[in-house]
Amino acid sequence: MSIQLNRPQVPVSQCIGVSFGHPMANAWGASFLRHLSAGLCAEPLGDAQRMLLRICCSAQAEFNAHRHAHSDVPACTVLGVSALMLSAYRELGVELGSSGRAYALVERSLLLAYQAFIRNICLPLLQGGHSNGTDVAEMNFRAWGHAWGAIPGSGQTAYQRFFERHGEPRLAQIMQTADQAWIRALADYSRIQRQQGAVETSGFCEFHFVPATLRQAHHRPDSIFELELRLPMAWAEIAYAGCTAMAGGAHSQAA
Repeated sequence: MSIQLNRPQVPVSQCIGVSFGHPMANAWGASFLRHLSAGLCAEPLGDAQRMLLRICCSAQAEFNAHRHAHSDVPACTVLGVSALMLSAYRELGVELGSSGRAYALVERSLLLAYQAFIRNICLPLLQGGHSNGTDVAEMNFRAWGHAWGAIPGSGQTAYQRFFERHGEPRLAQIMQTADQAWIRALADYSRIQRQQGAVETSGFCEFHFVPATLRQAHHRPDSIFELELRLPMAWAEIAYAGCTAMAGGAHSQAA
């Protein structure tokens, strides 16, 4: 079973929310909560809105306790989203009586929020010519964590330290998986841009053959191939496919 990205989102009550100090951090929190609210509709909960309120209150307290006085936007984003994930996992684990189900709901919510961020913020910046790709390359939780909690040279990210200190290191894998998929997509984008630049100067366009869809015919050969050009426009459709596939896989395992 795959997750459909165009599924209508379930609105969250206006009295339910978080305040993470900066608009971007708040937007991440709101996106996570919308997707979590949609996931809770299929769960045996008496009052999903009350559960969301408990999660928000717990996450807000966690954020307030760990936020430094001069935390910037990236630091608040990492801390806020980490606090939401931790609170949701713990509250839902108790309410549903299943840590596995709670983990799946948190994973789904984070991956879908990440997809929305890529689709609505990162891709328009890249495709609209408002970025050379360098600043977008720093838009991930690993890079954002440099301003909060990461120990240089330790090889451990800020969110990994956060979840480890709270006794839930497994939650870090959710962020890490999403980050790695996005970082790989950006690397592919940079490679395609370089190739396109070479095409424009040399006149040669890189190509390779891929299997084509077989059409109805009286005689079908064993294999048919068609030419696929590796152009930047095609990248726009697949940039966040890695996150989509992972979200769908997680949902299938939990279903």
